[in-house]
Amino acid sequence: MATHTTVPVEVKDVTEGWSKWDIALYVGAPIALGVAGLWFYSRSKRGSGKKGDLGAGDNETIKGEKVSGKLAPKSQSKAPSQPQSRQELAQAAKNRGNKFFKDGKYDAAIECYTEAIKTCPPDIKNDMSTFYQNRAAAYENQKKYDQVVKDCTSALELNPKYSKALARRSKAFEVLKKYRESLEDITKACLIEGFQNQAYLMAADRVLKTLGKVKAEEKYKVFLQV
Repeated sequence: MATHTTVPVEVKDVTEGWSKWDIALYVGAPIALGVAGLWFYSRSKRGSGKKGDLGAGDNETIKGEKVSGKLAPKSQSKAPSQPQSRQELAQAAKNRGNKFFKDGKYDAAIECYTEAIKTCPPDIKNDMSTFYQNRAAAYENQKKYDQVVKDCTSALELNPKYSKALARRSKAFEVLKKYRESLEDITKACLIEGFQNQAYLMAADRVLKTLGKVKAEEKYKVFLQV
């Protein structure tokens, strides 16, 4: 017989206040994430259908008129080329940046992502958040973690459920020894991904244990001074 677990009211704000995680320092990552998981699944069932890629299945067939059993050649006249929109120019800059990134040319990639950010209309939030996150990835490879935090924050202001930006900012916070902020970000990423991303779960466990150790050391130092 299946049992039903009643989630305490306090869990509903699990991602908002740090005080909820003080207890987790002493009970361990599995319990902390398990409680968060109950909260997530109780709130996220609605609207959880799969989304396909835009344009998938749009297989347009170009048809020509038959002339003597063959397709008539297309007209040689070409429509005048239309100027690219700012969004298209920004995407082109991002694509150039991705190529530089793959080649390990991070300075050049950063320049391209910056161009994309400056070019893209600010109301195209999904594109803008991607550009910031990509630039943060380039900064991460240069070990410029303050810049990583700054760009990931900009990405999350545009798209608060951007799990990749949360995970990247969490890693930067961890390197900067801001473990509370790191734990909060990676836990949110786990929630958004429905606890299916093993890398995020491992990161959450690691940060939680590190923070618990740091807090224990702080309390031990205070104890010795008494």
